[in-house]
Amino acid sequence: MPLQSDHGNSQEARRRRVEASTPARIVVAWTLAGGLVAGGLLVASVALVGGSSEHGSMTVTPLFVLGALAGFVHGAVFGYLGRYPHESRLDALRSTTRGLLVAVPAAAVCWGLAIMIALSPAFASSRRWDLLGASGLAWLAGIGVACWAAYEGWRRMRRVFARWPEHRVGTLILLGVLTLLMSRFYAEHPTIWGTDLRVTGVGAFVLALGATIWIALPVVVLTLRLAHRGINQLQHWHHSPGH
Repeated sequence: MPLQSDHGNSQEARRRRVEASTPARIVVAWTLAGGLVAGGLLVASVALVGGSSEHGSMTVTPLFVLGALAGFVHGAVFGYLGRYPHESRLDALRSTTRGLLVAVPAAAVCWGLAIMIALSPAFASSRRWDLLGASGLAWLAGIGVACWAAYEGWRRMRRVFARWPEHRVGTLILLGVLTLLMSRFYAEHPTIWGTDLRVTGVGAFVLALGATIWIALPVVVLTLRLAHRGINQLQHWHHSPGH
């Protein structure tokens, strides 16, 4: 019996350590994935003509930085809001800080991968098979990081949704926003903000998905949370003595 108890305690302690590291993992995953998707996959999906491939490669760094920053902010928010019952706010903040310390040097490596991904159309057109093979490995690494970020994000978002009373309404609203953006972007492929580079159908999907996650999601969550709080306060005021 004591041995079984010790084994159970060790498993519980291991599970809690894994859960405590979740904010760090989602910060690292979303920071790297944000930079790779914005600076690499999105630029590579742009319909480039003539000599515009050089122009496209020049947008890698600013888009990578913007995507990484957006990924970090959203990863930190999800890591904080989706913490487990035994996690304190301070524990989540400490884990987020550890994740940032790992994400910064890892982002430097992913920046190089983003450049190789963004230049893959140029390598293909010039038939530089050695560089195209290297960019193919960069593509695999980028897709792997994106899948890891999706997995970590889905696990944490389930925690966030469990603590979000309006998650059904919010999910329907976000699906509607995504559908609207996809139909709008497919009807007229937009240009990447701040450039004259027009995206392809794949890029339109990436932009629609990114706008839904990075812009619409925080707005919808905040709006519904404030509305829920306002309704509760109004009901409390209505049922208070003297009203």
